[in-house]
Amino acid sequence: MEKIIIRQAVPEDANFIAQVVCTAIASEEGLRSYCGEEYEKVITQIAATEGTQYSWENALIAEVDGKPAGGIVAYDGAYLHPLRSKTWDIIEQQTGERPCIADETSAGECYIASLAVMPEYRKKGLAKALILALAEKVANM
Repeated sequence: MEKIIIRQAVPEDANFIAQVVCTAIASEEGLRSYCGEEYEKVITQIAATEGTQYSWENALIAEVDGKPAGGIVAYDGAYLHPLRSKTWDIIEQQTGERPCIADETSAGECYIASLAVMPEYRKKGLAKALILALAEKVANM
């Protein structure tokens, strides 16, 4: 049986977090509309930056036999606006345009921004393990 470990992400996970976000969004058109043609680069920069919506600080990584296999990015809805502002600053620096999206969360909520398991690791319980780990993390805050 494969060994599954859920751990807090670290800055070095930024590339993988970007993969998780892109997989979760699943629309290249949507990604390009907000982040430009080099959306993977932009999302990696966002994931590597503290205080953004998709920051490594807000991510948990599922590893299978020591390899990243899935991830979840979530944050307290009370922090949406400061997280979004820093996220949009990066997007604007890269694309010259600032996105406009309605608020999707608010104070009192744990907002799951992205959840994805890489195709080769699906149907092994990783998404469930990530959600349970997030629930435990939130309960201990």
